[in-house]
Amino acid sequence: MRALEDNLGYHLFERRPGGPALLTSLGQRAFQHASNILDDLSYLYDTSEGSTSRKIVLGAHPYIMRYLQPGIDAFRAQHPEVMLELDIDGSVAPDFPQKVARRAVDLAYYFAFEHDELEAKPFTATMAQEPLAIFMARDHPLVTQSSVTRADLSALPVVHLSQRTALRPLIDRALEAYGLGHPPVAVESDDYGLILTSVRRGQGFGCLFASTGDDIGGADAMVMLPMEQPLPNLLIRRIARNLHRGALVTELERSLRGAFRGLPPG
Repeated sequence: MRALEDNLGYHLFERRPGGPALLTSLGQRAFQHASNILDDLSYLYDTSEGSTSRKIVLGAHPYIMRYLQPGIDAFRAQHPEVMLELDIDGSVAPDFPQKVARRAVDLAYYFAFEHDELEAKPFTATMAQEPLAIFMARDHPLVTQSSVTRADLSALPVVHLSQRTALRPLIDRALEAYGLGHPPVAVESDDYGLILTSVRRGQGFGCLFASTGDDIGGADAMVMLPMEQPLPNLLIRRIARNLHRGALVTELERSLRGAFRGLPPG
C-alpha cells in the first residue's frame, strides 16, 4: 500500500500510532474510483455474449423474503444461467449495508426502525412500512375491550424473540417508543412457533407484525388487540452496490420492485 502511495504521490491513509488507519479525502476518492472500476467489470460480465455464468447474492430477512419470492421466481425463469444466491439468515442481525459495501451482497432488503434516518448512501431507499401490533390469547379479558391503552398492558409480561435475532432490538425500540418501556419477559426464544404458541396459551402479549393475524387465522388463534394508538412501524429498506452499471442486478431489482404493493408506502 505504501508503494502505491509512493507511485500516486499522495497518502491514501492517515496513520496514527496505536490507532486505526483512516482514509484521507484523496484516499476516499481513490476508493470510489476503484469501486467504479469493479462495477464496470461487473457490467462487462453481465453484457458479454461469451459470459455463460454469473452469480448474484440477494440478502433479506426471512420475513421479507416471503414478499420477494414471486419476483425471484420470475427472475430465475428469465435468467436460468444466473446463479442467484440467497443470504436469508435471520438468527442474527445481519448488517446488510456493510455486506453490500464489502461486496458480499449485491442487493439487500432489511428492516429498520421507523424513526431511523435513511442512510446517505447511493441506491438506498425505503420501500414500504411493516406495521406492528399487539396480540393476546383469545380468552384474555383485554380482547373484549373496544380500545386497549398502554396502562392496560403495563403490568403484563411479553413473549419475545431472543436478543440475538435481527428483529428483537427493533421490537424493543418500538415498545419503548410506544411508552411501554421494557416489560417483564415471560418467554424468550429463537423459535417463532414457540412465540406464537406461548401467546396463544396466555403467557404474555406478543408484539408481532400486524400481518401475523392473516397467517394464523382460525377459531383458536390469538387476537390482535385494538390499541388506542398504533404502534410505530418498521421500515423495509433496499440497498445495492450500484443499480446503473450492473445490468443483471438492476433487472433483479426491477423484478422485485412490486413486491411490497400490499404494504403502506415507505
